[in-house]
Amino acid sequence: MRSELRAYLKRLFNDLHFTALHVTHDPDEAFELGTRVGVLERGKLIQWGTPQQLYRYPASLNVARLSGVCGVAVAECLERNGNTAQVRWQEHIHTIPAHTDIRPGPAHLLLRPDALRPAADGFAAQLADARFQGDRWLAQVRIGEDSPLPVHLRDTPGPGLRLQLRESLAWLIPITQ
Repeated sequence: MRSELRAYLKRLFNDLHFTALHVTHDPDEAFELGTRVGVLERGKLIQWGTPQQLYRYPASLNVARLSGVCGVAVAECLERNGNTAQVRWQEHIHTIPAHTDIRPGPAHLLLRPDALRPAADGFAAQLADARFQGDRWLAQVRIGEDSPLPVHLRDTPGPGLRLQLRESLAWLIPITQ
């Protein structure tokens, strides 16, 4: 019923070409209906943008979690260079897109399921869980001491899994956010 109502509202908004303010506590509903989405936290607007912007560049951990599956690792920001930062994670230096408030020191490295991919020369990963989703697996993996991180896999996950970070698909935010 809810999905049918969302589909109806989306058609209505598009067909009538009018602007509507739709208030909801359902993130899926907001991302499906909104061309722009605002996220409020304790009465304060913490991020405003397209659903794609909120998914790709969340301003905080709360926005990241609202906008989809997201893993969080702690990395060390070594230096910020414009829109990116040099980051040490898993004993390697990476160039990661970064929030404007990022400074040298510990930071949250946000990883969506597509930010990691299988690679023979990648990080050793231990499989914590996996769910088949039709055309792929959504796995939870442990890399080093990090909490489980999500990764999409095409093949059945098994022992000896090695993963590589797709730097451009990761996102760095300050830990204080």
